Amino acid sequence: MGIDKPDVRFVIHYSLPKSVEGFYQEAGRAGRDGLLAHCIMYYTYQDVKRLRRIIEMDQTGTFDSKKVHIDNLFRMVQYCENVADCQ
Repeated sequence: MGIDKPDVRFVIHYSLPKSVEGFYQEAGRAGRDGLLAHCIMYYTYQDVKRLRRIIEMDQTGTFDSKKVHIDNLFRMVQYCENVADCQ
């Protein structure tokens, strides 16, 4: 994202991020000045299918690296569906 501003109030995702770590990094760009900020994510299961297809079509990736990326993707889905932990 390349945003280095302290007063970002909103971060909006219009599709599912590839991993929880990526989501936290992007969401953490809001509210760096200590004031209230919001991170909103819109996603559908079509996002999951699209990202999984991209991972599987990668001709340079090994079986193990693809498995790691797919596991990260499903951890992201679990995070989104868990209303107790999702921020």
